Amino acid sequence: MRSHHSLTRREIFQNLANRIIYSKFYMALYVVMALLSVVSIFLSFHQGCSSSKLFVVLECIINGTMIAEVAVRFTALGRSYWRSTSNILDILLVCFCFTTLILVLQGCGSGHEAEEVLDTVLLILRNAVQGWRLYTMVKKYVLAFTP
Repeated sequence: MRSHHSLTRREIFQNLANRIIYSKFYMALYVVMALLSVVSIFLSFHQGCSSSKLFVVLECIINGTMIAEVAVRFTALGRSYWRSTSNILDILLVCFCFTTLILVLQGCGSGHEAEEVLDTVLLILRNAVQGWRLYTMVKKYVLAFTP
């Protein structure tokens, strides 16, 4: 029999997600993701057709982490997730993640130049949004922990 003081499974997951979101680990993870994204863009420009194993693994890590991060925030915020414009932009960012990951996993085809340009544009767009998010996160983090 459950006590009236016990937490539901949903509340437990929300509390866990909130702890993750407001941790120093989360901020460090996001900074590392941003740095890996810059490396990804560099590799994309340097290697032309972005089909090297390093690039593919890097993109899988970046995209998987970004998708997990959005899922954690969605869990933490629940229905209020949809009230923020930046959260809606994050959903669009996840769509960009899926698109870039699909393009990367397909490799280079007959439309090599068109695919390369689209891939690079999506990478730059994703990283611009990610940079903006990093800036807003650092700003919130500094405001939250400044006396």
